[in-house]
Amino acid sequence: MVVHHLNWYISFDYFFPGYFTDYSQSKEFEALYETLDDKFFPLVDRISDHLSKSEEKMNQLQFTTFYVLEGGMEENLEMQQKIVELKSELMNFNVQYPDTIALKENVIQQLNVLKKLLEKMYNAPPNLDVMNFQMFQNEYERDIEIQSQLLEKMDYILEKNYE
Repeated sequence: MVVHHLNWYISFDYFFPGYFTDYSQSKEFEALYETLDDKFFPLVDRISDHLSKSEEKMNQLQFTTFYVLEGGMEENLEMQQKIVELKSELMNFNVQYPDTIALKENVIQQLNVLKKLLEKMYNAPPNLDVMNFQMFQNEYERDIEIQSQLLEKMDYILEKNYE
Protein backbone atom coordinates (compact mmCIF):
# COMPACT_ATOMS: atom_id res chain seq x y z
CA MET A 1 0.00 0.00 0.00
CA VAL A 2 2.84 2.40 0.76
CA VAL A 3 4.43 1.54 -2.57
CA HIS A 4 1.16 2.25 -4.37
CA HIS A 5 0.86 5.64 -2.65
CA LEU A 6 4.48 6.42 -3.53
CA ASN A 7 3.85 5.48 -7.17
CA TRP A 8 0.85 7.81 -7.28
CA TYR A 9 2.98 10.66 -5.97
CA ILE A 10 5.67 9.97 -8.55
CA SER A 11 3.03 9.76 -11.29
CA PHE A 12 1.43 13.01 -10.13
CA ASP A 13 4.81 14.75 -10.27
CA TYR A 14 5.44 13.18 -13.66
CA PHE A 15 2.23 14.60 -15.12
CA PHE A 16 2.57 18.01 -13.44
CA PRO A 17 6.35 18.55 -13.39
CA GLY A 18 6.31 22.34 -12.99
CA TYR A 19 3.57 22.57 -10.39
CA PHE A 20 5.76 22.15 -7.32
CA THR A 21 8.54 24.37 -8.65
CA ASP A 22 6.10 27.12 -9.65
CA TYR A 23 4.38 26.93 -6.26
CA SER A 24 7.68 27.07 -4.34
CA GLN A 25 8.93 29.90 -6.52
CA SER A 26 5.72 31.84 -6.02
CA LYS A 27 5.80 31.37 -2.24
CA GLU A 28 9.47 32.43 -2.06
CA PHE A 29 8.76 35.57 -4.11
CA GLU A 30 5.71 36.41 -1.99
CA ALA A 31 7.68 36.01 1.24
CA LEU A 32 10.33 38.45 0.03
CA TYR A 33 7.69 40.86 -1.26
CA GLU A 34 5.94 40.83 2.14
CA THR A 35 9.20 41.82 3.82
CA LEU A 36 9.66 44.60 1.28
CA ASP A 37 6.08 45.75 1.73
CA ASP A 38 6.46 45.84 5.52
CA LYS A 39 9.92 47.39 5.75
CA PHE A 40 11.52 48.46 2.47
CA PHE A 41 8.77 50.49 0.80
CA PRO A 42 7.89 52.51 3.93
CA LEU A 43 11.60 53.23 4.48
CA VAL A 44 12.05 54.34 0.85
CA ASP A 45 9.04 56.67 1.20
CA ARG A 46 10.49 58.14 4.37
CA ILE A 47 13.93 58.59 2.79
CA SER A 48 12.38 60.21 -0.29
CA ASP A 49 10.48 62.66 1.89
CA HIS A 50 13.63 63.44 3.88
CA LEU A 51 15.74 63.98 0.76
CA SER A 52 13.07 66.15 -0.88
CA LYS A 53 12.76 68.29 2.23
CA SER A 54 16.56 68.52 2.48
CA GLU A 55 16.88 69.58 -1.16
CA GLU A 56 14.16 72.18 -0.71
CA LYS A 57 15.85 73.61 2.38
CA MET A 58 19.20 73.56 0.63
CA ASN A 59 17.84 75.57 -2.27
CA GLN A 60 16.33 78.08 0.17
CA LEU A 61 19.60 78.35 2.11
CA GLN A 62 17.84 76.98 5.21
CA PHE A 63 19.62 73.63 5.19
CA THR A 64 21.80 74.18 8.27
CA THR A 65 18.81 75.28 10.31
CA PHE A 66 16.82 72.24 9.17
CA TYR A 67 19.65 69.79 9.75
CA VAL A 68 20.95 71.13 13.04
CA LEU A 69 17.98 72.74 14.77
CA GLU A 70 14.97 70.95 13.28
CA GLY A 71 16.20 67.34 13.66
CA GLY A 72 17.18 66.59 10.07
CA MET A 73 20.56 65.25 11.15
CA GLU A 74 19.07 62.77 13.66
CA GLU A 75 16.44 61.66 11.16
CA ASN A 76 19.16 61.05 8.57
CA LEU A 77 21.25 58.95 10.98
CA GLU A 78 18.18 56.97 12.06
CA MET A 79 17.34 56.12 8.45
CA GLN A 80 20.94 55.12 7.74
CA GLN A 81 20.72 52.71 10.70
CA LYS A 82 17.43 51.29 9.41
CA ILE A 83 19.08 50.71 6.03
CA VAL A 84 21.90 48.77 7.71
CA GLU A 85 19.40 46.67 9.68
CA LEU A 86 17.18 45.95 6.67
CA LYS A 87 20.16 45.13 4.47
CA SER A 88 21.38 42.67 7.09
CA GLU A 89 17.95 41.06 7.27
CA LEU A 90 17.77 40.75 3.48
CA MET A 91 21.27 39.31 3.25
CA ASN A 92 20.08 36.50 5.54
CA PHE A 93 16.91 35.95 3.49
CA ASN A 94 17.58 32.68 1.69
CA VAL A 95 16.37 32.67 -1.92
CA GLN A 96 16.97 30.25 -4.76
CA TYR A 97 14.79 31.20 -7.73
CA PRO A 98 16.01 33.65 -10.41
CA ASP A 99 13.33 36.34 -10.07
CA THR A 100 13.54 36.36 -6.29
CA ILE A 101 17.34 36.52 -6.46
CA ALA A 102 17.09 39.41 -8.93
CA LEU A 103 14.62 41.26 -6.69
CA LYS A 104 16.74 40.73 -3.60
CA GLU A 105 19.91 41.94 -5.36
CA ASN A 106 18.07 44.96 -6.75
CA VAL A 107 16.75 45.96 -3.33
CA ILE A 108 20.18 45.59 -1.74
CA GLN A 109 21.65 47.80 -4.49
CA GLN A 110 18.91 50.35 -3.83
CA LEU A 111 19.67 50.31 -0.12
CA ASN A 112 23.36 50.93 -0.91
CA VAL A 113 22.49 53.90 -3.14
CA LEU A 114 20.02 55.31 -0.61
CA LYS A 115 22.57 55.05 2.17
CA LYS A 116 25.11 56.83 -0.03
CA LEU A 117 22.57 59.58 -0.75
CA LEU A 118 21.85 60.03 2.95
CA GLU A 119 25.57 60.12 3.74
CA LYS A 120 26.11 62.75 1.05
CA MET A 121 23.25 64.82 2.37
CA TYR A 122 24.59 64.48 5.90
CA ASN A 123 28.00 65.75 4.77
CA ALA A 124 26.74 68.31 2.25
CA PRO A 125 28.90 71.40 1.92
CA PRO A 126 27.34 74.81 2.52
CA ASN A 127 25.73 76.47 -0.50
CA LEU A 128 28.22 79.30 -0.17
CA ASP A 129 31.10 76.92 -0.94
CA VAL A 130 30.16 77.11 -4.63
CA MET A 131 32.74 74.70 -6.09
CA ASN A 132 32.22 71.92 -3.55
CA PHE A 133 28.48 72.46 -3.56
CA GLN A 134 28.36 72.07 -7.36
CA MET A 135 30.37 68.82 -7.14
CA PHE A 136 28.00 67.61 -4.44
CA GLN A 137 24.96 68.40 -6.59
CA ASN A 138 26.43 66.58 -9.61
CA GLU A 139 27.25 63.44 -7.61
CA TYR A 140 23.89 63.58 -5.88
CA GLU A 141 22.03 63.82 -9.20
CA ARG A 142 23.99 60.84 -10.59
CA ASP A 143 23.03 58.76 -7.57
CA ILE A 144 19.38 59.81 -7.94
CA GLU A 145 19.53 58.64 -11.57
CA ILE A 146 21.03 55.29 -10.50
CA GLN A 147 18.26 54.91 -7.93
CA SER A 148 15.64 55.67 -10.59
CA GLN A 149 17.08 53.01 -12.89
CA LEU A 150 17.07 50.46 -10.06
CA LEU A 151 13.44 51.31 -9.30
CA GLU A 152 12.55 50.72 -12.96
CA LYS A 153 14.26 47.31 -12.87
CA MET A 154 12.43 46.45 -9.67
CA ASP A 155 9.10 47.47 -11.22
CA TYR A 156 9.83 45.17 -14.17
CA ILE A 157 10.57 42.23 -11.86
CA LEU A 158 7.43 42.89 -9.81
CA GLU A 159 5.19 43.27 -12.89
CA LYS A 160 6.61 40.08 -14.35
CA ASN A 161 5.67 38.14 -11.22
CA TYR A 162 2.32 39.78 -10.52
CA GLU A 163 0.61 39.75 -13.89
